[in-house]
Amino acid sequence: MADPNFTSSHPLPPTPNQQILPGPQTRIDAVRLQRHAAIHRAPRTAWGMFLRLTRTNAAIALAMPSLCGAILAWWQLGLFHSLAFIFHLGSILTMALGMNALNEHCDYRHAHKAISVGDMTAQSVPRSETMMSGYSLMMNGVVAPAVTLSIGYWMITASLLCSLWLTLLVGWPMLFFSGLSFILAYTYAHPPIQYGYRGWGLGELGIFIGYGLLPIVGSYYSQGQTLSWLTIWVSLPLGLLSTLLFFNYNLVHEYRDWLMHKRTLVVRIGTERALDVSAIVVLAVYIIILGIVSLSHLPLSALVTLAALPIALGAFSQVRRAQVTLEDRVLVYSTTVNAMIWTGLLFCFALLSDRYL
Repeated sequence: MADPNFTSSHPLPPTPNQQILPGPQTRIDAVRLQRHAAIHRAPRTAWGMFLRLTRTNAAIALAMPSLCGAILAWWQLGLFHSLAFIFHLGSILTMALGMNALNEHCDYRHAHKAISVGDMTAQSVPRSETMMSGYSLMMNGVVAPAVTLSIGYWMITASLLCSLWLTLLVGWPMLFFSGLSFILAYTYAHPPIQYGYRGWGLGELGIFIGYGLLPIVGSYYSQGQTLSWLTIWVSLPLGLLSTLLFFNYNLVHEYRDWLMHKRTLVVRIGTERALDVSAIVVLAVYIIILGIVSLSHLPLSALVTLAALPIALGAFSQVRRAQVTLEDRVLVYSTTVNAMIWTGLLFCFALLSDRYL
């Protein structure tokens, strides 16, 4: 059964009626009201459902290490293999889309398993905590679980085909990079391993390697058939952002995960510490970038990536620590997605400008 001491260190999420208080509203309150309506609004089109089932914005963010690896190889080696670039980027993007859908389906099955063994009741399952997740779309009957499963495996099939073709173009090392990345991504939430549910940073470590380190190293290798220590250094900030993306998504669904006995790191350390960890990691990302530039491994133009720092930290100034609402959690997660996309794009722009200017 669920741990009765959870609420002593993990404040329960306010209900929708508690989140918008009566009385005069500030501009921030009005924004919160709009955000509340947006995240609880069901998608109206099939395309909208696809975007939410696959968390397309997050998948695009997770493709940034692959993009940066290819541009880094072009900047350092002067080589650019267009077909290898397309297939590697396509492999990572479709893998992220597919895994996001499959992870939502795993959560759906996990909830029903918890109900069947008595750890949860049907009434306690958070059905409409947010309509931004595939889990809630399935729990509310908006999307059939079989559809989510099909989308996930179609995307995974596309990813595997891209990886196999890339192996034919570049060589067998790509099979190692892509294969290990796939294994880490798949076993994160799928039985029997499900290391992402075991807490104490195992999931975060796997995400760092599978979505951060391996994609950028593999992308770099696909361009020049060689490796460089610079790719390892650059993978640190990008890998931390990839990890933070999953960490903050778990922050959004902390209460649901606790009910389902998903012992993510967020569930174990609680909301306040999770917010602190998230802010510290954001600062560490841009300090690492500053350090790499200071050691002359990257051109001074790479400092333009620090322009994404206000984006990354902007959400924390709006969070009310005394009562962290669902809207606050979604804001922190969405900000991380945007910060990762902007960091990757600015990094590539810096290398391109240094090469041409």
